[in-house]
Amino acid sequence: MKILILGEGFIGLRLFNFLREEKFDASITNQKKLAYYDKKELFNFISKADYSVIINCSGYTGSPNVDACELNKEVCLFYNVSVPAQINAICDTLNIKFINVSSGCIYTGYDEEFTEKDEPNFGISNVDSSFYSQTKHMCEVLLRDTSAITLRIRMPFNSEIVNKNLIYKILKYDNIIDLRNSGTSIDDLNVFIAKLLNHKDFLHITGPLNVVNPGAITGKLISEYLGFHELINNKWKVVDVSDLKIIAQRSNCVLSDKKIKKLGLQLPPVLKSLKETVAKFVENYKNVL
Repeated sequence: MKILILGEGFIGLRLFNFLREEKFDASITNQKKLAYYDKKELFNFISKADYSVIINCSGYTGSPNVDACELNKEVCLFYNVSVPAQINAICDTLNIKFINVSSGCIYTGYDEEFTEKDEPNFGISNVDSSFYSQTKHMCEVLLRDTSAITLRIRMPFNSEIVNKNLIYKILKYDNIIDLRNSGTSIDDLNVFIAKLLNHKDFLHITGPLNVVNPGAITGKLISEYLGFHELINNKWKVVDVSDLKIIAQRSNCVLSDKKIKKLGLQLPPVLKSLKETVAKFVENYKNVL
């Protein structure tokens, strides 16, 4: 199995390093090395190689947050919808399995734990949803009825001091909320993908997968875990989401992991992974002070 990872960001680079450690034949590239947003260039590159799996870890989330997507809709639409749909079309032509790492931020509310069968209520049918979430839903619609797998992750966290890490975000935020959300440990995600690649039914698995650690977390809970290790932001204040100065509405929900559990690919409980990760994060943080 020869694997190509597209995108050297928060998800892609860590996945690449893990797969290489696990002895997978994996390579990685970014847009500066390969213009994979260009259909012709990507097709020519892939057709000359012998890849059996392509994992897209690139996309547009906006900086410093998804509010930027509201101001750069054309860019957001291109990288979150057009590019992955184009990659999938090429993969179909060349008989390559395509995995698109995406987002579970296409639901909101607490009436249920949302499954892959539930129609997204924070996507293209909801005028109040963020444009970022709408593009993630659009992409799922375009990949529907193909052999592609969409990995829905939420609130990704690890032990590194990087801006994309939820734990670091909470440490820096002055205002935090106490709403329950699913979370995805990046370390657990890497293990999940390795197991997925080795799954006996891998080639027959299609559609969206909620790749979240079972359970729920809140910003307040993460601040408490950090405080237990005496790492505190003295400006922390728990506020209502309506008090946040944001342009786009945010998704707040819990996703069901029953589908990946049935496949034998369930992640560890989120509180267990979060506690362990916060402890490592605090150690890393103190080492750079």
